[in-house]
Amino acid sequence: MAGAMKRFDPQVGIKGRRMSASETHRSLKRLLRNAATVILFSSVVSEVRAQASLSSSSYSENFDAATAASLPTGWKVGAVDSYSAAVTVSTVGTAGSTLASSLTSTNQGVVGLFKDSAADQAIGILTTGSVASPKSVYFAFTNNTGSTVTAFSLAWDYEKFRSGTRAFDWTLFGGTTNAVDTAITAGNKTYTADAANTTIYMSNNELVSAATASVTGLTLAAGETYYLEWKLTGNGGSTNGQALGIDNFSLT
Repeated sequence: MAGAMKRFDPQVGIKGRRMSASETHRSLKRLLRNAATVILFSSVVSEVRAQASLSSSSYSENFDAATAASLPTGWKVGAVDSYSAAVTVSTVGTAGSTLASSLTSTNQGVVGLFKDSAADQAIGILTTGSVASPKSVYFAFTNNTGSTVTAFSLAWDYEKFRSGTRAFDWTLFGGTTNAVDTAITAGNKTYTADAANTTIYMSNNELVSAATASVTGLTLAAGETYYLEWKLTGNGGSTNGQALGIDNFSLT
């Protein structure tokens, strides 16, 4: 057949001359090295695409257009202290829904989106014995403004969708590495324990607490990425959790 490809024999090579054992060994090493390079490049491209591109002086997200299959670009949930280990998919808890993920006093856990009866959504977490504390919410953005970023301000709402008899803490971290290890204490919030797990705030009456924080002293050059991590930790365990989320985020 015209144009059919010939089977490649590493012992013959591309010029048709049969190679020695040492030449064959070197040829195979080159093939493996090139394959590894392609795999590494693919991984880097995938990680870059997972981050939001900040090309102007402001950014905002209210999560209302997000779906369970795809969180907004740059946002992840799940594993703590590692943006790359977290995921971009969600389990949705919806008011009045018959889904297993709808909020009740005995939920099996939510990592991703909460939606109230007015279709207002927030990104958040409900820990249980099977969805163990701590868990984190992440946002990562790449500086594509064309200039170095030296400081920025953050604003968002902490929202509560279900009560829980265990106390919980949100702690905010930032940094220019995947590990996200610099504390931003102005963004921390404590939720004291409730009397029961039975109060559901998903009928457009979720409890809202406004929060702000600033990051200064940066030298975030054009093309570099900054990571934010909101870590949710239960006081002494994971069960009897509170359903807690983040909404109406802005960066300026």
